[in-house]
Amino acid sequence: MDGVLDAVGGDLFGPCVEASRRNGVLSLVGAVAGSDVRFDAWSLIRPVTLTGYSSQTLDGPALCNAVTALADWLVRGVIKPPVRTHFPLAQAARAHALLERGGVTGRVLLVP
Repeated sequence: MDGVLDAVGGDLFGPCVEASRRNGVLSLVGAVAGSDVRFDAWSLIRPVTLTGYSSQTLDGPALCNAVTALADWLVRGVIKPPVRTHFPLAQAARAHALLERGGVTGRVLLVP
């Protein structure tokens, strides 16, 4: 991968580093699976850039630049948004049941 945006961390971090190509970038933006990560240090020889963002350290201008770059990449097709399945908020239980069964791919959006 040219770039990996990791919002999970934990045990997924190492495979994300491995998936990054030579001169690729991995950016950690969250760690819902935990902040303790492991990866093979030899992965850095390719080299791979490891970075991260936090709402606690990312100031307004830097956030604006990051969002502008992401929007530009989306418009130009450089990156593609994940597949989304929309459910009315009233069907939240159905959406949750599908997630538990692995019946959806990508993201589930509940629409009020």
